Formats: sequence, C-alpha cells, structure tokens
Amino acid sequence: MAYDLNRFTLKKSMTEQKKDEKFRVNERIESLVKKFFKDNKITDDFKIEENKNIKSQLITLIEKVVKIEEQLSEKNSLILESIIEDDDVDTTSLSNIILIDFNSKIKSYFKSSVQNDLKLLDLFNDKKIIFFLRQGIVTNIYTELFLIQTRKQLLKKYANSSVLDPNFNKVAVSVIILLAHQCFNNEYIWNISEDEKQDIEKIKLKIEKINKNNTKIPNGLIGLLCCYNNISEYKILLDYFRDKKNDSILNSLIQRQLIEIQEEEEIEKDIKSLTLIDDNISLKVMSQYESNPYPRWLNLTTGSKYKNYFDYIKKTLPKQNLFAKEFEIKNVLIAGCGTGKHPIEVAKIDPTLEITAIDISKPSIAYGIRKSHEFGIKNIRWAQADILKLDEIDKKFDLVESSGVIHHLEDPNKGFLMLDEKLKKGGFMKLGLYARNFRSSYLNDIKKYKNENQFKNDIKSIRKLRLFLINNIENDKYQKLFKIPDIYNSSGFRDLIMHVQEHDFSIEELDKMVSDRYNFLGFFWNKSNSIKANECFEKINPEKSKLNIMNWDSVEKKIPEIFAGMYQFWLQKK
Repeated sequence: MAYDLNRFTLKKSMTEQKKDEKFRVNERIESLVKKFFKDNKITDDFKIEENKNIKSQLITLIEKVVKIEEQLSEKNSLILESIIEDDDVDTTSLSNIILIDFNSKIKSYFKSSVQNDLKLLDLFNDKKIIFFLRQGIVTNIYTELFLIQTRKQLLKKYANSSVLDPNFNKVAVSVIILLAHQCFNNEYIWNISEDEKQDIEKIKLKIEKINKNNTKIPNGLIGLLCCYNNISEYKILLDYFRDKKNDSILNSLIQRQLIEIQEEEEIEKDIKSLTLIDDNISLKVMSQYESNPYPRWLNLTTGSKYKNYFDYIKKTLPKQNLFAKEFEIKNVLIAGCGTGKHPIEVAKIDPTLEITAIDISKPSIAYGIRKSHEFGIKNIRWAQADILKLDEIDKKFDLVESSGVIHHLEDPNKGFLMLDEKLKKGGFMKLGLYARNFRSSYLNDIKKYKNENQFKNDIKSIRKLRLFLINNIENDKYQKLFKIPDIYNSSGFRDLIMHVQEHDFSIEELDKMVSDRYNFLGFFWNKSNSIKANECFEKINPEKSKLNIMNWDSVEKKIPEIFAGMYQFWLQKK
C-alpha cells in the first residue's frame, strides 16, 4: 500500500484562542511539576497510590497541549518519561500524546533531506515510543500504515540479504522486537501483502537451514516471524526454545508469546462452571470469544483514589438526592467479565468487595485470572456461566454490572430479567448496550459489504474487510470508524463489526426495558465525550432533568457518535 502522508493528516493553524489555552494549560503543568517533581523526575516521596490523580491530571493537561501544538515539547516529554517509569500507567491515557508526537517525527523525517535506513529506524529510539509499542495498541491509522511499511521493509531486507551491516542489524533487531510486541498486542490485524507472504517463507527456510546446522538463530529472524504470528504457532520456534537457546533481547517476547499463553492454558483447566451452557446462540457466542478473547488489554487505569465503590459511583454520576443515604456495596456480580480488566479495576478501587466475575469463555477468564495474579488481586471469584441460567446461582448481589453482554443474547430482555433477579432491592446496576442510531448510521454499510462478499469471521477475513475500510477512508463514515479503538485489534474488530449475534437499542427501548423496575441515574462517558454530551444537553434541554432517560433522545439525534461506545448507564433498583 502506498504511504500517502497528506491522505491521513491535515495541519491546522493555531488560533489566538488556542494560543491562550496552551499558555494556561502549560502554567497548570508547571504548577504540578513544581509541587511533585524534582528535575522532572518522580522523587522518592512521590507515593503512587496517593498521587494517582496528579499523574492523571498531568497526562490530561499534556494531551491538551499536544493536540494544539501537534508535537511534544522537550520538557513535557521528560515529564512523561518519569510517569511511564511506573508500572501503574494506563496506556490508553497516553496513546494520543505519544502517537501525535510520533506522527510529528515521522512527518519531519519524510520532509528532511537526509533519508536512509538508519535514520528511519532512529525514529524508534525514544523511551515513550518503546514503552507504548510494547504495552499499548496503536490507534491511529497514519502511524499504523507507517509501521506496516517499516515491518515490510525490514522483512524484505532480512529475507533477501545473506549478510547485513552490523550497525544496521543492531538497530534493526531492536525495532523488529518492538514491532513483534505491537503485532502481538493488536492480534496480528495488520494486512499482509503477497510479497510479505513470500518473504516470510524465505525467513522460515533460513531458520530451518540454520537450525539443521545446530547454530544460534539470529534474533532478527525470530523477531520477524513474531511480527506475523506468535511463537506458539511456529513448531520450529517451539522446538528451538524448548532447548532454551534464548537470548535476553527475546525474553520479553518468549514470556508473552509462549510462557503466558501456556500459563493460561493451565489455568483454564481449573476454571469451574456454575451453570450449563446449552443454548444454541450462547454456544455460538462462546465459540467466538474462545477464538478471540475480548477485550485486549495490558495495563490498568491510573485514576483517583476512592473511599469505596459507592464513593466511586457517586463521583461518576450527576449529583442527586438518591445518594443522600449511603448504600453499602459488598457483594458484586460482573456478568460477562471478558478478559477481566473491569473486575480487576473494580477490585483495585475497593479491595473489601466480594466480587463474582463470570463469563461464557474460559480462555477469556483464564487471561483475567493470570492478570489478577500479576496485579496481586485476591477478592475476585472467577467462574464460567451463562447469563441465561443465573437462576441456578443461589445468591443476590448489592451491585450487578454487565457491559456489552446482553445485546449478544437471542432475547436481551430475558438476560436483563436474569440480572434483575440477582440484584437486591435498592441495589445498583450498570449496563452497556449497543446504540441503534450510531450503529445504523456508521456500521450498516460495512456490514452490508461484509455480507455481500460472504466474509467469514477468521483473521484473513478481518484483515480483508479492514483493508477495504482503509482503501476507502475518504468516506466520512469510515473515517469516524477509525476513531474507535476496537478497529485496531482483531478481537475488537470482530466484536464491533463481525459478531455472530447482536441487537441494538433506541433510547425509547431502553426506557421501556428498565423504567418499571429502576431509577435511571445517568449515562457516563470518557471525560471529553462527557463534556460534549452535557453541553449539548444543556443547550437543547435547558429546563429538563438529565435523570429522565427520554430527555437524552434529542441529544443522540444531534450527535449520534456520542454513543459509539454503547449506551453506558447506571440504574438503581426501586
């Protein structure tokens, strides 16, 4: 694919208003830095748990400046480098900053008079880029196309060269390892050209020849194979590493692409089933999530510290008299926990909770269990179960959360009633359901194209369908799809566009489903969307209550993309 710079970026001039905003934000950054940092490094007395909110504020403020300048200043770069030295960092919060800065450097390279292989690879010699490619998922099509091209060039060079320049090789191997991490993170969603397929076979032949001679396989060759599939899928690499002929630079790849996968397979054997799974649709959905556990994640959110989970709910929602009386939340059911990110986040917010996390997919649960061990979480009970058979569980809960789940049932209302049955009177429920207005506006065309071309749900079809979107990115609807993070990894793409079973809802249908039994407590979004949604509400409905779900119908008609990430909302049982 041609690398067309102008096709994906548009330079904006900075207005005086933006300049003023930049100045104010930088002043705020300076204030926080003076209070908590010394020489732009976290001091010994900077307690992570006590200062999560400060870190989060700094990331938010730096993101604002970067969006204005379209590049990262040296000082703010140093601040970020200090922040990412800590393990407790959410890559999602950092992605916009790092990707904007990386794109700026890419553009500078292509505009420069000096362009060569080493200069190109030098773009990757940055702590923030290294951190992000290892720990995050690239969610910018411009960056993705650049990385795909870089991967292709490195593959071609290694496949067709018997001897490489030592200086180039040293730098190239480091970049190859980074790309292998990134490709593993995105579950190998990037398109693979016919030329690449041929070059991969050349690399395999080189490795087989080297292995027959019982000599060490070069790290660059191993890394390149891991850019196209994980170690577990290559018999020759499995055999090779079984003999422990590994190198320190490959240890991280071996750990993630082999050891951790094997650990999850062992964990899966001991996962208990609380209910039978025999519903036809449930079995189809289970099969999908066994093939593509969802969501793909590595790190947890860095955020404010809360007194307990009730305190978290209060601070998430609009102020209202429903919270005049404290409600004790002790027992929590997370129905459809996927790969465990959310139950682990809940457990971190309030370690006193007794959490039951269920899902239909054992591989997904196994991933969550492994990550819970990694984060030292001990207050989650994990189990396989079908939401349709929750009546087989003899227990009620103070809080039930189910996001992005019941709309994959044949009868979502039946699933809702099962969740309702498990919730105590006065308890809280958090739901996430597909929004019809957004999905019909932005997804119907691509779904029609998928059906007409009889795409399957395998990785080849995902790549092919996604390539169609990229090649037609001038279409405004497709452009907006590439703002959704799920577009950038295989499990997310399949979940969003190629799911085996789904329903969507209107706000009127939400109201009909919940209003008899529940008080609506409010929608919630990420910070930027929350500001946009509430400003729109005040403009359209200045005299109306935000706690009447039907009052949001006019807002959705105005900005349907505000619900691109589903209707996410809180309820309290009457």
